[in-house]
This record gives sequence, C-alpha cells and structure tokens, in this order.
Amino acid sequence: MKPVLIVTDNQALIALCQSLLSATATSLRSVGSSRKAIQAEIAEHPPTVVVFDRAVPIKRGDDPLDAIIAALSYENVIIINALPPESATDVQTSDERAEYAVKLEIVARDVLARVKHTYALTTAPVA
Repeated sequence: MKPVLIVTDNQALIALCQSLLSATATSLRSVGSSRKAIQAEIAEHPPTVVVFDRAVPIKRGDDPLDAIIAALSYENVIIINALPPESATDVQTSDERAEYAVKLEIVARDVLARVKHTYALTTAPVA
C-alpha cells in the first residue's frame, strides 16, 4: 500500500478522499493541524504523499505547512495543496449545501487524480 497523509480538520474532505482512494493501492491516514500531531503522525507512519488543506487556519502563529516540512526528514515526498470550499458551517440553504458538496467533490477528485499520477496508479473509473 502506498502511504498518503491528509492534513486537514475538514471531516467531509477526509471522508470523500477515503471513499475515492479506496479503489487504489493507497493507505490514507489523516491528521489535524496541530504541530505535535503532524510530527507524531509523520514519524510513526512516514508518507510519500502529503495532501495539505490550505484552508487549515494558522493557530497561534503555528503554520501546519511548516510543521509538515520540518517533520519530513527524507526526500521525495510530494506535497499536494488542496483548497476545499468555505466552511460547511457557513452553508445554510439546500442550494448552498448542494454547491458545497459539488465544490468539495471537485477538490477530492483533484486529490485523487494527483495521487494516482504520483504513484502511476490505475483504477476502475470512479462515477
């Protein structure tokens, strides 16, 4: 299994990526934006691909991307930037929920395509 780590606090993005990547030869792990959590996860389960949610807030000046880079003490790690749509808590109407779901799926499918390209994977088409 090819190790993929997703750094995000967005549970919907994690679930969608897990669903889409389940048909590939990858192992998806997730971690929130805490520096300690990122460093511990990378130390325990070194990934070769890291999906970084650029919408993760910087808390107390602690940039999660800096934590990822600091924890990666080896070369040849691909970092994929993902930018999911606005927070789901801002979504109130059914039209906004539908639009949010479509935007989130676009981001997750882009992640899937990039991971497949990185690992030269092929899978059955995802509907």
